[in-house]
Amino acid sequence: MKTVRGWVVMIGLMCLVACGSSGTTGGGGTVDTDLVGDWRILTETVYYDSGLTQQITPVTMLVVLDAAGTWQFGSSSGAWSVSTIETTDWTSWAIDDYGATRKLTLDNWNSDTSKGPIDEPTGVIDNVWIIYSTTSDTLGTGTIWMKLGRS
Repeated sequence: MKTVRGWVVMIGLMCLVACGSSGTTGGGGTVDTDLVGDWRILTETVYYDSGLTQQITPVTMLVVLDAAGTWQFGSSSGAWSVSTIETTDWTSWAIDDYGATRKLTLDNWNSDTSKGPIDEPTGVIDNVWIIYSTTSDTLGTGTIWMKLGRS
């Protein structure tokens, strides 16, 4: 029995490597190897609850997603995963469903969890979004939207 189980595990791992798609990670999602690598910030915008909008000049630091399911951004890090977008995600992002079907989740981003759509309109990943809450002493609470592209 142990030999059969060993072969099943080995065949599963071989398929995972050969297919190059995903493996299980924390947070109920998977790691998509198509996302592994360096991502640069293309745009960064803060949408304040008061209605104000602020463009932020993106930093040159990269967001790095590794195959083990860990992200790094400067000295910050955490787990990352990919899962299916749910109706509640569109509501929390306060936007209409535009066709994206998967989301990127970054645990421990800004001491919280960030979830954002993965743009892949032709089946190839174009951009990913990091969306998270922020608070300013002068402008109040809001949401930061960071659009990332391949570095």
